[in-house]
Amino acid sequence: MDSKSKILKIRFEKISAEESRKRLLFALQLVGFIAVLYITFHYQLLDYLNGVTSRIIRAILFYITTSLVITFSRLILVYWYIKKNRRQEDFKDNFIIGINKISSILSFLALIISLFVLFNVGIIQFLTSISIVAAAIALLSKDYISNMINGMILMFSDQLSINDDVKIGEHKGKIVNITLINVHMLNEDNDLIFVPNNAVFTTDVVNYTKHNGYKVSMEFELQKDQGCHVPEMELYIKECLRAYAKLIGYSTIEFRVTKISLYAISLKLQFALLANNKQLEKEIKKYVFEQIIRFISERPANKKVLEDEE
Repeated sequence: MDSKSKILKIRFEKISAEESRKRLLFALQLVGFIAVLYITFHYQLLDYLNGVTSRIIRAILFYITTSLVITFSRLILVYWYIKKNRRQEDFKDNFIIGINKISSILSFLALIISLFVLFNVGIIQFLTSISIVAAAIALLSKDYISNMINGMILMFSDQLSINDDVKIGEHKGKIVNITLINVHMLNEDNDLIFVPNNAVFTTDVVNYTKHNGYKVSMEFELQKDQGCHVPEMELYIKECLRAYAKLIGYSTIEFRVTKISLYAISLKLQFALLANNKQLEKEIKKYVFEQIIRFISERPANKKVLEDEE
C-alpha cells in the first residue's frame, strides 16, 4: 500500500469512528426525548399549563423534535455515502462537510422558528412587517450570501477536495478545510491562508492532485552572456535527475526559456513526481539548485571571473 492509500485509509477510519460516536449520541438523545414525550403526554402536562409556560414547552419540543429529525437525516445520508464509497480512492470529505453545513443551517432555522413559537409571533406576519428591512439586509449581505452559495458548490463538487494540492491565484498549498466563507490552505511555510470562496470562482485554479503525477516547477535566471550554455545545462540537469528516475516521471521533464530581458534569461524546469511527497519535493529542488550552481561555477568564463574576484 502506497503512502496516498495509507493517508486515505486513515481519513476513512477517522471519519467512520466519528460518525459511530455521533450515531451513539443520537440514540441516547432519542431515548431521552422519547422519555420526555411520554411523561409530557401521559400525564397531560400541556393541558394543565397555559400562557408563557406552555409556549416555552412547545418551543422546546419543536426545536428538539426538528433537531432530531435533521440529525437523523444527516446520519442516514453520511452513512449511505460512506457505505457507497468504501473504496479508498473514491472517498472524499467534501460531501460530509457539505451535509454538516446544511444540517447546521437547518438547525439554526429551527431555533429561529422556535423563538417565534415562544413569543407567539406568526412567521408570515413577521416577514411582511419587516419586508423593507429584510430587503435592505439582503442587499447589504449579497456578497456574503454569494460566498456561502459558492462554498456549498465547492463542497458538493469534485473540483476541489480536502488534502488536494492546489494553486489558487498567487497562493499555492494544500487544502485543509472548506467552509461557507472561505477555503483554508496550508502553504510550504506552514502558513494558513484563507481564500474567499468567491475568489476561487473568479481566479485561475490549478489542482495538482487531479493529475496522475504531482507537477513541480522551478524557476531561475542566467546572465545573458551565459545563454549559450542553456542547451548544455538542459542535458546536464536531465542527467542529474536520473538519480531520482524511480520517483519522478522522467518523460515529463521540461526545460524551457520563459523570458529574455536585456541582462538576464529566465528559465523554468518542470517535472512530475509519481507520488505527492513534500519532503521529497524539497529534497529534489535543493539537489537541482545545487547542481545548477555547480554547473554555472564550472563554466570556463565563470571560473575566470571567480579567480579574478579572489
